Amino acid sequence: RARWRAADGPAAPALAVSSRAGEPLPMVLTVRYAGCAPTRLRPVADAAGLVALPAPPAEEVHVYELTVQIEAAVQSADRWGATSSEGDAPPRPPPASLRLCGLVLPPRSVPLPPPTEALRLLAFGDSITEGVLCRTRSKSDEGGDLGCNSVSSAWAWLLAQSLGADATVVSFGRQGWTVAGNGGAPAFCESWRSLCAGAARFGGAAGGAASESGAAS
Repeated sequence: RARWRAADGPAAPALAVSSRAGEPLPMVLTVRYAGCAPTRLRPVADAAGLVALPAPPAEEVHVYELTVQIEAAVQSADRWGATSSEGDAPPRPPPASLRLCGLVLPPRSVPLPPPTEALRLLAFGDSITEGVLCRTRSKSDEGGDLGCNSVSSAWAWLLAQSLGADATVVSFGRQGWTVAGNGGAPAFCESWRSLCAGAARFGGAAGGAASESGAAS
């Protein structure tokens, strides 16, 4: 979530990411400016490591509020990763992850504090929480998982909107208390304390195998 004042009117910002240039990530983002309909975007970094975002609408005041979230991910892609086998080396991020390095604003823009909600919601879940088949009912209709899944149409995101809360959704299709989830996620009882393999969610050592990734955040 970001907010800024532009000196020269609407111009497109960009996400700075850590991924291979020209290689589409196995996910779809939702890009939303305040008061506007969302745009779905398949992130592809250029040679400079930037993912171009849509330009904001024209506003008299030139103040823009942007929200970017992971809307859907390929269920079979590795969203968990593996711990490093090189001693004390840090864990390797999952191949199917969006590693943000920053937001590049248009020239002469002034960053402003992003809006925050009084409440925060953290939701864990399976395919229902991840919004599998919430956009269309058949994976053959439009681009498989990326076309038919929609976390912003699922219960957790809608509940957060109703409560006026900032939401973090951590979900893996098929995952249960003792059942592993799609994308390489361990069972919930082993993974909920972690962001991904080897990375603790709440600080300290990652318990069990380690978790997050999910559909959106």
